[in-house]
Amino acid sequence: PPSFDARFSAVSRSYSYFFLKGALDVTAMAEAAGAYVGTHDFRNFCKVDRSQPKLYERTVTKARVVRAAGPASFPGAAAGEAGAGPLELWAFEVQGRGFLWHQVRCMVAVLFLVGAGREQPQIIPRLLDT
Repeated sequence: PPSFDARFSAVSRSYSYFFLKGALDVTAMAEAAGAYVGTHDFRNFCKVDRSQPKLYERTVTKARVVRAAGPASFPGAAAGEAGAGPLELWAFEVQGRGFLWHQVRCMVAVLFLVGAGREQPQIIPRLLDT
């Protein structure tokens, strides 16, 4: 319809951020990702433009770390084990009504800190709503 606008008429947005497992602890990342679900103040997970007053509350309906479907096409994957080992392809999947500027990037950055063992999964609830 003529009144449809891809940005303002959307009822939901979904993002998938793909990454190689490497030495990341994807179990800890998956645990941490679950804390994003719900309605929270995400000001610590975005780039803040102080010149414009903003509402930082957003609702995330799905946030999970999952192994990506399909065979990997990376050199070095063991024969017969598509994507096995450090070259295994994973994804952070997130869905919500709307997101702040760079919110998903910042969410992934914190998950990578958790996966690398530099932060505990409990860091996310501490950063939300503060």
